[in-house]
Amino acid sequence: MATKLPKATFPRGTDPNDFECFGPPALQDGEFDDVNIADMGCFTQDGKDTNKAYHGAVVQNKQNKKWYVYFEWGRTGSSPTFQFVECYDKSEAHQVFAKQMHSKNDKRGEWATIGGIRTLRAKAGKDCYLVRPQATRQTGLPDARRIKISDGDNNKKTKQTKTSDKKSSKKPSAKTSIDPETASLLRAFKIGTV
Repeated sequence: MATKLPKATFPRGTDPNDFECFGPPALQDGEFDDVNIADMGCFTQDGKDTNKAYHGAVVQNKQNKKWYVYFEWGRTGSSPTFQFVECYDKSEAHQVFAKQMHSKNDKRGEWATIGGIRTLRAKAGKDCYLVRPQATRQTGLPDARRIKISDGDNNKKTKQTKTSDKKSSKKPSAKTSIDPETASLLRAFKIGTV
């Protein structure tokens, strides 16, 4: 059974460098079942950035091999608050991670079709954390910085260090036929809004 540790407390005898983080990272709202790390930003219904961020990751202690979920939140530019949840195994850690990410993301928002694109937005009078795909991250534990999106077109490819994770995370990617100019423009919009 998962056990929350007190906020701003590392598991006994550990520091930030004692934990290994895993990919792949979340790239789209509501899709947390096959990922192990996610970065989100908070927005209101009219699309205003509230300057709040939320980060979650499935992590493993490098020494004793215990599994944890690491959550970090706060305002951009200030010292974040963090909390660990100790789990029995990787499966339980992933369930805790996915449940919490859904609660901040698609459970707080509503799906709308805007310009023919299915988009998650905050419910009226509420705010909602939306996934921010990042090429590299500045939040989370130090090991999280090594997890990268390998290309700009959002194929779910990440840098992995464990062979077993490589095998389990490979899925056939759906190829879309977008001309190079449009793909470049979409990447530019994405980079500009982060």
